[in-house]
Amino acid sequence: MEIGILVYSETGHTISVIDAFKKANEASHVIDIFRISTNASKTSISNIPTTIKKYERLIIAGPVQGFSLCAPLILAIKEIGDFGDKKMDILLTQHFRWAALGGNRALRQAQTEIIFRHGNVEKSTIVHWSSRHREDQIQQAIKLLSTF
Repeated sequence: MEIGILVYSETGHTISVIDAFKKANEASHVIDIFRISTNASKTSISNIPTTIKKYERLIIAGPVQGFSLCAPLILAIKEIGDFGDKKMDILLTQHFRWAALGGNRALRQAQTEIIFRHGNVEKSTIVHWSSRHREDQIQQAIKLLSTF
């Protein structure tokens, strides 16, 4: 299976989870990672794939910022435009230990943006970075996203 991953990571937390996912799955799947870059004000992005048609699954990954989905990820979703009923998963990383402190809202934002653009969200997960269960959450996220 060909999997495309669109990821934005400022602190390295989100990309570390994506790297672990890739390492766990690269023997049996082709995985392309597109790491979104931004300007200083986060109003312009780069490194967006020109086409997503070749991917059987697309994973959108990024941090929760200000109790919302991070702005660069919203811009990337909007720039891609139409997902064409693509199977999609969402991975979010969040500093706080509880999803009620912005994670749930960010997840709903991502789902709404993707569904509006004809994407088919199948799985979603949040890793809480300050949780003492973080490593378990990372492994659970990898396991969840690895079920095709």
